[in-house]
Amino acid sequence: MAVFFTGVGLSIASTKRFGLSTIPAAGVLMGSGIAGMHYLGMNAIRGCGLTYDFDGVALSVAVAIVASAIALWFAFRERNAFETLLGGVVLGLAISGMHYTGMYATSYYPISISFDFGAPLLSQTALALSVAAATLAICGIYLFLFSSMLIREG
Repeated sequence: MAVFFTGVGLSIASTKRFGLSTIPAAGVLMGSGIAGMHYLGMNAIRGCGLTYDFDGVALSVAVAIVASAIALWFAFRERNAFETLLGGVVLGLAISGMHYTGMYATSYYPISISFDFGAPLLSQTALALSVAAATLAICGIYLFLFSSMLIREG
């Protein structure tokens, strides 16, 4: 989720039509991907119940979106090494700021259902092969998309 939304956001931000709506639109996509990744991962937690404070969740999503937009602005405004590096640092702050704000908005409670945590769903080999295949597929898709964009521009 985060890779897809970040890829689309970067694609929008890197266009030659750098305008007033480009960075906010790309920031919304990237921030939404970051927040979606966080809360999807939180939903995968087993062994306890979770509740969220609505205001905290809204604040965490806002942090992700605003910091993503600022990171994109730095990365694509001047397109030099220093500002691109600064954009990367701000994007790291967007991810960690969203995470910690989201964790602050999360409450845990015990549940009465017991889980068997001893039996893995996949063997280590099957898990490694699944992760490798997914990584190759994602990288291949992005390589194809971005190389076709470069060919059309060049």
